[in-house]
This record gives sequence, structure tokens and C-alpha cells, in this order.
Amino acid sequence: MKLKTSILCIILSFILYSCTTKLELSSYGDGPYVFYAGSKTGVITFDRTLNPDTTYFDAEKLPTVTLVSEFDSIPCPALVFKIRTELSSIDAEYPMPSKLIAVSDIEGNFEKFYKLLNANKVIDKNYNWIFGNGHLVIVGDLVDRGDHVTQCQWLVYKLEEEALKAGGKVEYLLGNHDRMILSGDDRYISDKYQPIYKKLNVKASELYSATTEFGKWMRSKNCVAKIGSTIFVHGGLSYELLEKDLTVDEINSIVKQEVDKQEPESEDAEFLFSKYGVFWYRGLITDYGEYKKITEDKLDEVLKKYSAETLVIGHCVVDSVSADYSGKVIRIDVDHYEKAQGLLIENGMFFAIDEFGNKRELK
Repeated sequence: MKLKTSILCIILSFILYSCTTKLELSSYGDGPYVFYAGSKTGVITFDRTLNPDTTYFDAEKLPTVTLVSEFDSIPCPALVFKIRTELSSIDAEYPMPSKLIAVSDIEGNFEKFYKLLNANKVIDKNYNWIFGNGHLVIVGDLVDRGDHVTQCQWLVYKLEEEALKAGGKVEYLLGNHDRMILSGDDRYISDKYQPIYKKLNVKASELYSATTEFGKWMRSKNCVAKIGSTIFVHGGLSYELLEKDLTVDEINSIVKQEVDKQEPESEDAEFLFSKYGVFWYRGLITDYGEYKKITEDKLDEVLKKYSAETLVIGHCVVDSVSADYSGKVIRIDVDHYEKAQGLLIENGMFFAIDEFGNKRELK
């Protein structure tokens, strides 16, 4: 009896070992969700009926994942990527490259995100980076609202590493919805995800905690970037921000320290998360409720403070990518479901681009 028990234990151990060393996984429709438990990394994948399965790996042996989603308009539905053992960091200030594409407020709209990047030769039809030493900047709100949030996140995650190897960059800046997920505010998550969370017996915030790959990855991101003489920020930089006398690096540092707190602990963080902070400010677009559209004189003071010539912002939906204040403000949040658009900066010139590869100079 003891011998049979020992043999059974050996067989079970072998089966368990085989499962935990399988280095290729497939997930359908959603996921994977990656979390850390002691010396192991857990990867939750889904079958075709969205039933979850969890596989554990040693920290140094992380898998390649195929994420399958059915899109009739996308030639290659399978997104293949490697989960990384280390996350790369990107500075918040660096020179303007010869070509840069910026897009904001994708909010889980994977299909239009793919079309925009593919039509403008950032990626090929199989999701591979082909933009060379160019830069891609996501000006906040990659998450919430849409049905394909994790697909958008894993695509950006994959492209980050490929861009660096090619001499380019992918800069994912946090917006108000990115912060909401990190701080446990799930009001705008698509109904698609509710049965998934129920099956996993978790809240949305648990899948974005600091012990998950999504959580770690998002917490490492900046919220403001100054590239050349252009500043990229989701909501904007308000005139009221000048009273805080914060540098770009200080803004990013404060946000990283408190981005997942529902109630900020410092006065500076409280301001940055307020209606006049970098996530929620709307005064660069129009009069809106309590906001009064900033005057050009005050805008000039903001730009002077940060030695910048242009602000690129998302957050407030406009009819098309367009310029205001004589080209000092570029608005790039559009209704991507109607027609996906982005901003191209090429050799110092600004263009609106769309999902069909059209290009229009901004004036």
C-alpha cells in the first residue's frame, strides 16, 4: 500500500511538473491575467467558452502566450507575445525623433487600434513592430469601456520590447481611466468582464493589483512626457498647476507613489488627481461646467514654465484631431468607433492621420 501511494505521488508530481514547465499557452477571448504568488508566477488563461485555467511557472521560466480573438476585419486574430521577467522603463524627457505617432482614449477598442497602427505602418498585419526608430505615444485611457481591454494592453506590452530592439520607443502614459482601474474604481468597465470576474471570484481591482503583471506594468508608467519641445499629457497642464511649481519628473514621481490610492495622502497628489490636475483637466478645450477655457496668455505662461512649444492632449472628445491656440494645443481624443485617428509628428510637422492611412497637415 505504501509503495502504491509512493508511486502515485511520483506520478502526480510528474504531471504537476509537466504542467508547470509548459512554456506555450493559449487564451481565447480574454486574458491572460498574470499574477505573482511567492516564488511562482500564475497565468490565468481562458478556453473558447471563457472558462478559466491557471498554470504556474518558476519566475525565470515565463511562457509565450497566444491570445486569440475573432475579428473579421483583422487578417491575423492571434496575438503572440512573451511575458517578460523585467519591465523596461522610459524617461519622461528626451529628444523628438524624426517620426512619432500619438493616439489617445482607445478604451478597449482593439479593432480600430489595430487598423490605425497597421494603416500607418507602425505594425504589420501580424502585430509586429515595423516603425523602426519611430515612437508611439499612447496619451492615456487604454482601458475601460470597450470589450477588448486586455488585447489592447498586451499589444502595447508586446510592442514596447520590439520598439526598443529596433531603436524606437512606445510610451504608454496614464490617463484618468487607467488610474481609476488601479485605484479600484470599476464604474466604466464593460459588462463583458462581469461574468469573467465572477468565474474568477475576484474584483476588477485584484487583477490590476501590484502583485499582477498588469498592475506592475501600469504602475511603472509616466503620466506626462516631454519629447523635444512638445508635452504629451492626458487631460492637460492647467494654469493652476503653476502654483505647485512641479517639474515633469516630479509630477510623474508623485503620481507613481499614489496612483492606486483612492484618497491621496499628499497635497500635491490630491491636486494632480483633481479637476485641475493632469488627468481630469478640460480647460484647454472649451468652457465646461466649472472649467473656463484658458486664455492664450495663461497658456503661454504654462508653456514657458515647461520650456515647451506645444501641448498634445486627450480626454475631451473632439470631432477630429485638430489644433487650437495657433497650433500650441493639439487635441487627439476622437470617437474611434466612428473613425480612428491619431497624430503624426514628422520632421517637425504635425499631421492628422486615420485608420485608412490618410494624412492631413494641421494648421
